[in-house]
Amino acid sequence: MSHSSVLVLNPNRAEAQYIATMLDDQKWPAIVSFDPSSAFDLMKSERFKLLMFEANIDGVNLTDRIDDIRRLAPSTPLLIVAHDQWGSQALEAQIAGARAAGAEFTLTKPFNKDQLKTILDETASYHRARRTEHHILVIEDDELLRTKVTLVLRQVGYTVSEAVNMEDAFFDHNLSLLDMVITSILIPGIGGIAGIGQIRKDWPHIKVIAMSQDANSKISALHVLAAAEVAGANAILPKPFAIPDFLKMVAAVLKT
Repeated sequence: MSHSSVLVLNPNRAEAQYIATMLDDQKWPAIVSFDPSSAFDLMKSERFKLLMFEANIDGVNLTDRIDDIRRLAPSTPLLIVAHDQWGSQALEAQIAGARAAGAEFTLTKPFNKDQLKTILDETASYHRARRTEHHILVIEDDELLRTKVTLVLRQVGYTVSEAVNMEDAFFDHNLSLLDMVITSILIPGIGGIAGIGQIRKDWPHIKVIAMSQDANSKISALHVLAAAEVAGANAILPKPFAIPDFLKMVAAVLKT
């Protein structure tokens, strides 16, 4: 069973692909369906984090089938997309009908990426609140250390993803679904300080633990980590560190 993020149901192929591109740009991969029957079949075998369905398809009002949708995907938020094909009064009726039927979100076409991002952020918050385990991203260019830290975190029950540097983290991961980032500061690319600043700006819900060794004989790990705190790290951890102390810090920061 796969774990695609969004199921897009839209009979207009060009429009559906454009929406899928908008979603992919925000790290929400999508599967596109062009008719309700195939979409419902997909929901039987796939797990999605968001259903993005047109309000009306070939005369079928999707709000009339929300009970069927809930049976197939009971815990997946539903976004109904409406448009004023038949005038503003009909549009208002579509929106009101979708909300009355229990759709969590509605959008009116045309919509922009910022409107879509708002819904994606709310969807991510919904899923984070329902999870029983925390999702942590470890950013470390030292493969041995990254593997060790990842293994230990998984052994105690966390869901863990990995990245070599900040660029990998931003381009390859949906950070809106994370609870914590554990990152080295002295890593290739834009580095940990700038990366923490970006995380704090775009994903303020994420807890951040910064790790570092001495930069050189004059700049100690604590000097480096002081800059990480200024950038927004919730906790700092000089290298090398003891695993029990590390796990205690992770648990404590997640509770804050």
